[in-house]
Amino acid sequence: KLEEVHRRISKDCDPADVKKLEAKIADLKEKCKEKEQKKQERIEELQKAKEALSDFEDNAEKLATWLENQINELKSQEPPSANSEVLKGQLDSHKDFTDDVQEKGKELFKDLMKIGQA
Repeated sequence: KLEEVHRRISKDCDPADVKKLEAKIADLKEKCKEKEQKKQERIEELQKAKEALSDFEDNAEKLATWLENQINELKSQEPPSANSEVLKGQLDSHKDFTDDVQEKGKELFKDLMKIGQA
């Protein structure tokens, strides 16, 4: 559209005014180009943020599911037995459970925090 306006005006205007108009048109084109570039950069930034949020949500869901499973496992444990052999088995199971919580929980939480800080 600017070229069309330029052609119509340049027929009836002083050449010096036409030069000024051409300079202004060139400036406007440059500004439009810069704005378009900034818009594209912002779109890319927002897409990356959206992907990061999706990754965060996925990992948060994994952590929440894992925590829920751990809670259910704790709730389903039998009270300590009076029988020493059964109690030893319960203690071994609880140690395995604690080790899993220490390792897997820390890993899931670390993954979640890494994504959250990105």
